[in-house]
Amino acid sequence: MGVFDMIKVSLFGASNNGGIPFNPATDIPSLEDKVILVTGGAGGVGRESVLEFARHNPKHVYVADLPQKDNGAALLEGIRASVPDASVSFLPLDLGSFDAIQKMVEALKNTERLDICLLNAGVMPVKPSTTKEGYETAFGINYLGHCLLARLLMPKLLHTATLPGADVRLVFVSSEGHKMAPKGGIQFGKLKTPCQELKYYQRYGQSKLCVNLLVRELAAKHPEIKVSAVHPGRIATGLANELVAQSLLVRLTKPLGPLLTVPPPQGARNSLWASTSPAVVSGKYYEPVGVADKESKLSRDEKLGKRLREWTEEELKGHLWLATALSLPISRQNRAVSSTAQFPPSRLVHLSNLPWDVSELAVREAMNHFGEIDGVRIRLSTEGTVRGFGSVLFRTLEAAHGACDAEVHISGRRVYTAFLDPKFMVGASKLPDSPRSSIIFVGNLHPATNREMLHEKFASFGPIQQVQLPLCPGPTTTYARVHFRRTEDAIALYEYYRHEPLIMLNFTVVIAYSNRNAMVSPERFNPVNQPILPKPMRAKPPRPIVAPRPTMPDGLTRTSQFTPSKLLLVLNLPYKMSLDGDGLRKLFARYGPVVRVRLIYDEHGFFEGRAFVLYEELADAVAAFNHNDFKVDGRQLTVDYSSRPPKTSKFPPSKQLHVRNIPYEAKEADVRKELKRYGRMENVRLMFDKDKTNRGYGYVRFATLEAATAVFENPEISILDRIVQTDYSEELSDDTERHAPTRTLFVGNVPLEVTAKQFRQYFRQLGRPLVAARLGAHDPRLAAKYGHLDFVSVEDAVKVYERVQAGKLKLAIEGQRLNLQYSKPRVHDQAMLLTRHNPTNYTRNCRLQGMF
Repeated sequence: MGVFDMIKVSLFGASNNGGIPFNPATDIPSLEDKVILVTGGAGGVGRESVLEFARHNPKHVYVADLPQKDNGAALLEGIRASVPDASVSFLPLDLGSFDAIQKMVEALKNTERLDICLLNAGVMPVKPSTTKEGYETAFGINYLGHCLLARLLMPKLLHTATLPGADVRLVFVSSEGHKMAPKGGIQFGKLKTPCQELKYYQRYGQSKLCVNLLVRELAAKHPEIKVSAVHPGRIATGLANELVAQSLLVRLTKPLGPLLTVPPPQGARNSLWASTSPAVVSGKYYEPVGVADKESKLSRDEKLGKRLREWTEEELKGHLWLATALSLPISRQNRAVSSTAQFPPSRLVHLSNLPWDVSELAVREAMNHFGEIDGVRIRLSTEGTVRGFGSVLFRTLEAAHGACDAEVHISGRRVYTAFLDPKFMVGASKLPDSPRSSIIFVGNLHPATNREMLHEKFASFGPIQQVQLPLCPGPTTTYARVHFRRTEDAIALYEYYRHEPLIMLNFTVVIAYSNRNAMVSPERFNPVNQPILPKPMRAKPPRPIVAPRPTMPDGLTRTSQFTPSKLLLVLNLPYKMSLDGDGLRKLFARYGPVVRVRLIYDEHGFFEGRAFVLYEELADAVAAFNHNDFKVDGRQLTVDYSSRPPKTSKFPPSKQLHVRNIPYEAKEADVRKELKRYGRMENVRLMFDKDKTNRGYGYVRFATLEAATAVFENPEISILDRIVQTDYSEELSDDTERHAPTRTLFVGNVPLEVTAKQFRQYFRQLGRPLVAARLGAHDPRLAAKYGHLDFVSVEDAVKVYERVQAGKLKLAIEGQRLNLQYSKPRVHDQAMLLTRHNPTNYTRNCRLQGMF
């Protein structure tokens, strides 16, 4: 089967004959007003697809391929020579680089729509290699690069699907070669290596299998568009040029090529059919032309697809921010309103992708050069944190046009602009149209902020009636509402801090009028159209002075509302800090050994500006909390104890733990390496499926209850950079055995270098009548070998087992402690009876059977 399939892969699979009759010249409907993107469109099937699309009058066709010296000028000239009126442009794209993919997507940000996305590019590298990010080349380009591209373009595809008469298609070019994937389908533990252990056709098949699984996922997640995978058939293209030079099998079959293959124009029919035919069913894999349900069983494996999805989400974390930005309404381009813009031009401009620590002052400074500003609004969450978007009201429409046309950066981050409906100006808390009130909303406060601090900070503006704080402050920030007795005092405070930053406990605080006006009488409102006059005879309050850390302002001692623990919460980290997790570990290690540092990211991959630091000793964590003298990139950090509740279990404490959320690629040695610092382990057992796939959980038995408890109480234990969950196991207690006593003992944790002969020789010292001492075959998934000891009677096995448990007999080979447990008998009863009736011939019988 292997040779036959290799020949099929070398010649690109299934036959091109049969299937649905399809003539691109007559069967493709009009593509008027449609925008199309084709990757790998510079040659072969991709180029033929571009030519055929161009012949049916689309609005525009984007050809994406590897960067060229002339920026695609010769390519576009060749296309226009065949289709003179073709509207085409070239986009440089290297699917082996995440940065290049994001740059290409940014080049499409001004595109009003995207109706057809044909992801045709692909490689079949014979020599093992990796992409720029370190992934195996075939996997990184054929699957992961196209997956990232599809995810980034999805907002634009979904937006197009909402337009009248839209029929959006997302087509992946797969291959029948997906059936040549390695055993199990995907070698997750090797994807970040060149995969030298795999044949070239296995690496290629693995990448195309991933494409098929991705298509099923996207089709289920986005029913608004039609997603499909196609096999182009047996085609004579340049993809196999490297195979001809490297593979003897391909060279031998090359003379048959003209008889078995078809030219690229015919090979492009399946892709064109899937991009335009109304008969396409989303989520299907098609062979030429339109023949469905020919994929392998692994392509329909939901468990494998889920594992691939989870792995991909983790790998692409931090690279999907552009998708969020492109999901916004398209702004005015080239000083003409886009036909797909959600709102008409107005003085109100929407801002998105704002930094989470941005202040109103920073927004004003960045937007002032476009024109005079009447108001700025930054949207806050219920806890007072910045939600990443806001709005600016310009004084003139021309200034708003300038902001929407330009590329805006605020605090080093690219910010996206779009016109906003003027009706949103009514009730906005930061704009002149909003009603003034005597209640001030104070957001982005440190969780340790109390009423006394706020009262003293704002009392200089006027009498304060009440300061409200939430009963349960958030883990990272909190908020408050300050009720002034007079509305003019609240207005004075607001107007002052519109131009001066307000900092409390090293947090940049956000000020806004509160929408809760129940405590304010109607006569205290300041009319919207009435100008705000400064209060006479009131001196301007001095600029607030921030007390140095670590001492709290006004002489307050360093205290926390949370119980001291080894786990510290670190706040106010720069969003683009120069340190990584290891650098932060070194910063905190001066107070004691740090077990783990974990940076916190949101669901879009953005760093949230906080982290957890776990110390080995409570005294070290207390010292770090009390000093609180940490700075990163000149910014003072805030350290507090973690507010996590104490961990509990429904099972009684025991030496054995159940460990969950273990990475699928982890081995027993990885578990031992992470947990050995807590104490000696008697046994580690990972659970596997029948196909030898790690099931993601296992059991660890420690020698002492103290070691097991230390692991259970630690919430930050990680294996291969994944946080695992631990719980006591109900299987084991100190006074209960796993199995009833038998005449056979299981021997675990035998060193890998021990041979069967050495194993038999070692157990001669027991001085008990052994029938057999057998060493089991080594399982590559385990970090140690195992064996079995068969005794003449149950009593003999019990005596040995009890001596070991009592510590009178210590079993160790090469310094490695062995584990004993009762097991099922391994020698037939007749052999036992023979030995019992002939005790004098015991040694001779054992030697004859090869047991010693």
